[in-house]
Amino acid sequence: MKKILYSTLAVGFLAFAACNKTETQTENTTIEKTKTTAEAGNSYGEKISPDGAIPAAELKSKMAAQDSLEVKITGQIDEVCQNKGCWVTFNMPDGKPMRVMFGEDDFFVPKDVSGKTAIVDGTAFREVVSVDEQRHYLEDAGKPKAEIEAITTPDTTLVFVAKGIIIQNN
Repeated sequence: MKKILYSTLAVGFLAFAACNKTETQTENTTIEKTKTTAEAGNSYGEKISPDGAIPAAELKSKMAAQDSLEVKITGQIDEVCQNKGCWVTFNMPDGKPMRVMFGEDDFFVPKDVSGKTAIVDGTAFREVVSVDEQRHYLEDAGKPKAEIEAITTPDTTLVFVAKGIIIQNN
C-alpha cells in the first residue's frame, strides 16, 4: 500500500512539473519534440499493439476494489496539454475526465489530438489531485481564468500512466 501511495505522489509531482520543462534528458539521450500534427496510425512512446484493448468506459468496473491496474484501453481524447502535449484526457461515462500522463515526461503527443480516438497501454490508479495541480492542468488546457479560480477543493480522480499511445482514425 505504501508503494502505491509513494507512486501516486511521485506521479502527481512529476505531472505538475512536467509541463514546465523545456527539454527532457535521460542518461545521454535527449527526447525530441513531437510533430505538431497527429496522423492516424501514429504511435508515441513504446510501440504497442491495439490487441486486447478494452473501452475506457469499462475501466472503473475492471478496477473494482483494486488500487491500480495494468491495462490497455481505447477511448476518445477530450483535451491535450497545449503547452507541450505532455498529457491528454479521455472522456469517461461519469462525465469526469481521466488524465493520461506519458511516464515521467518520457514522450509527447501532437497538440491537435483532441476529439481523436486513441489506444493507451499502461497503469490506471486513483489519485487525489490538489487544488494547485487542478489549476495547473486547466491553465495548460487554455481554460479561462474564472474557471481556473473556481477550483477550491482537492479531487479524487482516475489517472492513467501510459507507456505508449496509438492515435486512430476518426
